[in-house]
Amino acid sequence: MKKHLKSVFFCVICIIIVTSSFIINKTNNNKTTATNQKSIIELWHIDTFEGGKGSRKDFLLNASLAFEKKYNVIVSVISHTIESAKKCLENSQPDLISCGGGIDIANYVKSIPIKDSFNICNIGKKNYGISWCRGGYALIGSGKKDTLIVSQGEYNLPLMALKESKQTFTTIICLPPQKAFTEYIKKGGYLLGTQRDIIRLISLEKEVVYEPISQFCDLFQVICITSNNKKNIPLCEKYISFLLTDKVQAKLERIGMFSTTGLSLYKNTQLEKLEENKINSFINFFTSSNILKIKNDNLKQELKTS
Repeated sequence: MKKHLKSVFFCVICIIIVTSSFIINKTNNNKTTATNQKSIIELWHIDTFEGGKGSRKDFLLNASLAFEKKYNVIVSVISHTIESAKKCLENSQPDLISCGGGIDIANYVKSIPIKDSFNICNIGKKNYGISWCRGGYALIGSGKKDTLIVSQGEYNLPLMALKESKQTFTTIICLPPQKAFTEYIKKGGYLLGTQRDIIRLISLEKEVVYEPISQFCDLFQVICITSNNKKNIPLCEKYISFLLTDKVQAKLERIGMFSTTGLSLYKNTQLEKLEENKINSFINFFTSSNILKIKNDNLKQELKTS
């Protein structure tokens, strides 16, 4: 009888130990799951003008991986065309949008308590976007100023840069960027281009002769907060601040773009002059695509382009 009671007692103790261990393990697993659970923010990237080299989207992907390691927040970077972004915005909004001008997103953006270096994203007294990289306009070529080929992006105003430079040419021809560069290589003369064209010349081992054409620039890649999730807005602000750190900005050299925080990346290189050109003439980033088209048409008439 005593042996039987001892056996029963021993079994009860074992059950209690096993049950307790299960409860403790389950609690610990729940804590681990909660600890490992990461917040996710969605970032749409849209190119509206030619960059330098490589991909601005890939740059953001790499920056996002570094951000995730540091802050335990996943940034999902999704590439869009202008058309696909406009279509998707009819049904949903991401947390962040990175884009150039002409996207018409003013109705979706939230104010940002971070100062932009160029103040191009103000609506009233508030700031609604931050420029995280930029390009620049250059007058490429030498000799007699007869013919100027202009690299004309759909949502950009290179002719504004020409107008402000007060330089004159006998003939001005506007062409899409790639076609403009090809025409310049064939015929020579002058090209009103960007950092992208200088990099093309370097890669082709051609002579690079240029000057920054004026202090006007609209080649800004801007990031805006468009989130409807209030919990994600502080994370978006933290991500934007992260993009502006010296450590991240220093890597813009890899994609041939210029820093917007004043960081020098191209000392003693062929892009140094363009980087150092002081930019102090802009157009508001949220200028609608229709207004940009009207401005461009007016400039073409004023400067008598063909």
